[in-house]
Amino acid sequence: MEFMNLLIDYFSVNGVIDLKMLTKSPFSDIHSGGIVELFGADTTLKIRDTVMEINNNCITA
Repeated sequence: MEFMNLLIDYFSVNGVIDLKMLTKSPFSDIHSGGIVELFGADTTLKIRDTVMEINNNCITA
């Protein structure tokens, strides 16, 4: 939940998220192994795809 809340907050403030940010603080502060170890590869890819979709919607809107 903490990770998802960070995503929502980041989107609210910045509008889009550079995917590289998901491997940096504050996102990397939640788990020492980063997003992949926190969620696993499959879920990480789903999160990435969702972030990309939101980014695309914000850019084209």
